[in-house]
Amino acid sequence: MDKPLIAIYQLKNVQNPRIPGYFVLSTAPINVEGDKLASRRQNNLAQQQQNLQQLADLIYQKVITEIHKPADFIELVISIHGFSNSRPKSIKRFAEIHEYVNSDNSRQFVEKANKLIYVGYRWSSESLTDGNLKDLFGKIYTAVTALPSLAKTIFWVGFVGIIFLYLPQLRELAFASQWGIILSLVILLLMLGFFAIITLFLMRLSGYFRDRYRADNFGVPDLVEFIRQLDKLLMSKAKENYLDEVSLIPKVTKLLMSQVKEYLYAVENLAIADSLLEIISNKVIKDYCLESTVKNTTVESLLLTNNFNLSRSELETIINLANKILIQETNSELANLRDGAREILENKAKRFWRENNRIKLSFIGHSMGGEVVTNVVRILSDIFDLRSVGNLGTGDKLPSADIGKVFRLGRLVLVAPDIPINTIISGRANFLASSLRRFEETYLFSNEADIALRLASTVANYFSFPARTRTSGYRLGNLGIRNSLPYGIVNLEQVSQENNSKFSFNNLFIDSFNIRKSLENFQVKYFSNLGSGGENIAELFTFFDCTNYRDYTLKSNHKNQQILSFKKWFWEPKLVYYLRLIIANGLEKCDTHSGFFAGEFSRQAIYRLAFLGFGSFLDSLSVKPINELINEVNLAEIDTKLKDCEKKCLALQKKGSLAVQTELIYWQKELAKLEAQLTKIKQEKQEFRQAALTELNQVSCQKKIQIILGQERYQVDVLGLEWEQVRRKMLTSN
Repeated sequence: MDKPLIAIYQLKNVQNPRIPGYFVLSTAPINVEGDKLASRRQNNLAQQQQNLQQLADLIYQKVITEIHKPADFIELVISIHGFSNSRPKSIKRFAEIHEYVNSDNSRQFVEKANKLIYVGYRWSSESLTDGNLKDLFGKIYTAVTALPSLAKTIFWVGFVGIIFLYLPQLRELAFASQWGIILSLVILLLMLGFFAIITLFLMRLSGYFRDRYRADNFGVPDLVEFIRQLDKLLMSKAKENYLDEVSLIPKVTKLLMSQVKEYLYAVENLAIADSLLEIISNKVIKDYCLESTVKNTTVESLLLTNNFNLSRSELETIINLANKILIQETNSELANLRDGAREILENKAKRFWRENNRIKLSFIGHSMGGEVVTNVVRILSDIFDLRSVGNLGTGDKLPSADIGKVFRLGRLVLVAPDIPINTIISGRANFLASSLRRFEETYLFSNEADIALRLASTVANYFSFPARTRTSGYRLGNLGIRNSLPYGIVNLEQVSQENNSKFSFNNLFIDSFNIRKSLENFQVKYFSNLGSGGENIAELFTFFDCTNYRDYTLKSNHKNQQILSFKKWFWEPKLVYYLRLIIANGLEKCDTHSGFFAGEFSRQAIYRLAFLGFGSFLDSLSVKPINELINEVNLAEIDTKLKDCEKKCLALQKKGSLAVQTELIYWQKELAKLEAQLTKIKQEKQEFRQAALTELNQVSCQKKIQIILGQERYQVDVLGLEWEQVRRKMLTSN
C-alpha cells in the first residue's frame, strides 16, 4: 500500500479550542534506507487523505461563515521547528503554542479566534540522543559502520599508528637514523588522517549536515505538497457550489450517456436503463470537472447516494468505460463541451476566492525552520509573474503576495533563523529576498549571544558556505543592534519623521569580537561592487534584539531573570563569556537558542505578531481600551459603504438627466458624511496607535529589548496608509 508523504493529526491538548490546531508530520525517514519506527509504519494513505479533507472542510466552513464580513481573512498560521528536534520535542513545542493562543484572553485574540487555524509542521529532524543513551550508542554504531572503505582504512591504520607512537622503542628510533625519521613522518601522516576522519565522524554525529539535507530535500517539498493539496481541495470545495450553474454539464452528460449506451450494447451486449446511465455519466463528468482527472469516481461514491440494480462488476465496467470515452479526443464535440464546462467551473471558483478574500498564510520559522519557510515560498511563487521578473538587476520587483489559487502570504516571523547574514546585506537575488518581497509583514528575533548559531552553525557552514571572511559566515539569528543605543524602539523618533532617510546598517553588527564594525562597513567593503541602487531588503524587517532580554519564564517560579544570555562581567574576555554560555546551555541553565519561547513577553510578541499582526499587537499592549468606533470591522464596513456610494454617484452622473439630480445630491451628501466619518476614525485610530507604540517602547525598555521598527510597519499600522502603495514605494525607490 502506498505511504503518504505527510501525516496529519489534530492537536487534542486543549479541550474545545477556540483556535483549532493540527500537527503535520513529514513521513520522510531519518535515513534514506528507512526507519523501524512504528509511527512511520502506521501512516495509512486513505486515512491521511481523509484527515486532509477534514482540515480543508474546516477552513472552507470558516470562509463561508465569514463571507459577508468585509476585509476579513481566514488565516492559517504554520510554525516550523529547527535543527535537531525529536518528534516528542516538536510536539511539545507545538502544543505549547496551541495552548498559548487558546489561553490568550486579549480582546484581539478573542475577536479573531474564529478566523484562525494553527498548524505545527515537523520535518524529519534528527535529535542526537532523544533523551536516551541507547539511541546515542545506536547512532555511534551506525556512523562507524557507514564509514566508506577508504575512510575506515585511514581511521584504523591511523589508530594503530597512534598506539605505535607510545611504544618506547619507537621513540628511541624516531631520530636515530634516516629510516627512523621516515617512519616517524609516516606515523604523523597516519595520525593526521585519523584525526581528519574523527572530525568527519563528529560532524556526522552532530547531525547538522544531515538535518540540512533533510530540511532542503524532504522538509521543503513535503510542506509544499501539503499546501498544494490544501489549495486543490479548497478549489474543489468552491467548484462544488457552482456545479449546477454550469449549463454545459447536462449537455456533456447526454452526449457521454449516448456513447456509453451505444458501446455497452454493441460490445458488452448490455442494455442499461437510461436513468442509471445518466446518473453515472453525470457523476463522472462532475468529478472530472472538479479535479480535471477521471480517477475520482468510484463505486462507493455512487452507492452512497443511489441504489443501482447492478452488480459491482457491472458498475465498475460502466465507470471505466465512461472515463475512457470522456478523455478521448476523437469526438471533437464531446471534447469541446468537456473542456468548456471545466474552464467555466475553474473561472467561477477563481472568482469566488478573488471576491471573498484568499486564505492568509503566516509562518513562524525557528532556526533551520526559517530557511525551510523561505524555500517553500520560493517554490510556491509564480516566478513567471511579470511583477516578480523585473529586469536583469536585483530591484524593480513587485511580486504578488498571492500563492496558488487560494492562499495569500501574510506574516513571517523568523526566530533565531539559521540563515546567512549576507542575505540582507548582499544586493544579489537570494532565497530570503525573493520570499520577503511577498510577505505583508516580516519580523526577526535575534540573540547576539546565540551559541548554537555562533559556534555550531558557523563552524559547520565553514565547510560548505562560499565565503572568504568570518563575518559572511555568521547567521542572521546572531544579528545585534549596537550596544550604545538605548533599549526600546531605538529609531522611534527617526521613523516618525515624514522625510525619513533610507534604512542604514550602521546600527547593526554581527561580529561580537568587533562591535565597532557595523554591517554598513562590511557592506561597503565587500559588496560595493553590486551597486547602491535598487531595493534594500532589510527595510522590510522589524528587528527585535533580545540579547539582554529579562523576564519571567515558564520555569522561573516568578523570578525575573536574564533569559537568553548572562550578564557579562566588565573584565571578562569574550572567549570566557562564551565558554560560560556553552556550559550553561549544556546544563540547561540558559537556552540561548530557544529561550525566546520561554519568556512571557517574547512569547506574547512572537505569537501575537504571527497570529494578529503588528497593528493588533499594538492594540493589545495599550493600557487605554480601544474605542469601538475605531474597531477594524467598523473601518472596513464604512470603507465598503464609501465605495458603494462612490459607484452610485458615478452612475447617476453618467445619466446626466434632471430626473436624477435630486437622487444625485442625496448620494453626494451621504458620500461627504462617510468621508468625514472615515477621516475622523482614521485620525482617532492613528492617535491610539501612537499611544500604543509608546507603550511598546516602554515595555521593551523594561525587558531590555532593542527594536528597530520597520518604516513600512509605521506607515501602514500607525499612520494607516495603504500597504500596497507603501511597499511599491519602498521596493522601487533608489
